[in-house]
Parts: sequence; C-alpha cells; structure tokens
Amino acid sequence: MTDAPAARIIHAALGLIVEHGIGGVTMSAVARQAGVARQTLYNHYPDIESIVYAAVDAHQRESLDQLSELIRTVDSPSGRLEHLVRHTAAVAAHSHPNFKHGFSSKHQELLAQYDRGFRTLVEAALRDGVKTREFRADIDPRPDAVLLQRMIEGAGELVSNDPDNGAATVTTAVKTVLAAVRT
Repeated sequence: MTDAPAARIIHAALGLIVEHGIGGVTMSAVARQAGVARQTLYNHYPDIESIVYAAVDAHQRESLDQLSELIRTVDSPSGRLEHLVRHTAAVAAHSHPNFKHGFSSKHQELLAQYDRGFRTLVEAALRDGVKTREFRADIDPRPDAVLLQRMIEGAGELVSNDPDNGAATVTTAVKTVLAAVRT
C-alpha cells in the first residue's frame, strides 16, 4: 500500500518543479499544493532538498521504465528512434524551461542516470538497426548513441523554447536523426 501523504507530496513537488522550476519548490508551496500540513512534510522528509530528490528520482525511474516498455513494442529500429525523438519533444513541451537550473550535484546525478538509461535505448536501436541492415554498417552504436542523444535533446530544447512550432521541429528532427543513420 502506498503512503497517501507521501505520494501527494511527491506529486505536488513534481508539479511545482514543472511549473516554476526548482526555485518554486518550497515547503509552504509543497504543503499547500499537496493539501497537507507542513508538519506532515517533515514527518516524511527532513528538508526541501529531500522532497525534490525523492520527486525527481520517482519521476525519472517511472519515466524510463514506461519509455523502455513502450520502446519494446516498436518493431523497427527506425521506429524506436522516431519514438525517442517524439517522447523527448513531448516531455520538453511540458517542462519548465529552467527545469534543471538549481539542481544540486546530487540531483544532477539523478538526471545523469536518466540520460544514461535513455542513451542505452538509443544504443540498442542503433545496434539492432546495424544488425538488420536498416542502418549503415559503419555505425558504432556506443559513440554514435551519444551524438544522436544530443541531437534528440537539441530537438527537445527547440520545442521547449518554441512550443508553437513543436510539430514542425519534431518532423525535422525525426528526418534528421534517421538520415544520420540510414543506409
């Protein structure tokens, strides 16, 4: 059974991070958003950094698990890369532009863990694409996954900065990413 106040606290913190960035996450704001007393926050977490860490950790794990499960259902390596581009753009469209600003080194490591998990998905798609000859034979999955991940993140950043042109950006990003790997 899930601890209902703790779940509400995490949900409230995530909402505040997305809406206002890290600077918008205060004990008062989380308590108000979660509909709990400030003392309830302290019963579960010693400080705001612990709340933010728990919220980001839970979100990153859940997001990566869901993305991994979804990617497994996509048959072609090209389709997987396309989905990763679309996923990144969708997340970016709903994120606060300064989402990562103000994260401590501990929080930066959480984000790095997600990045490594995401890169593993890109690398697997590249490896499968080379094996099935859908992608060029000269693709080296490990370093090329890093480069493609940066391209995909760049597309997400463009969508975040200009959501009104998000659909066109995603279309271009998918075309560019696939052109980089296909035979």
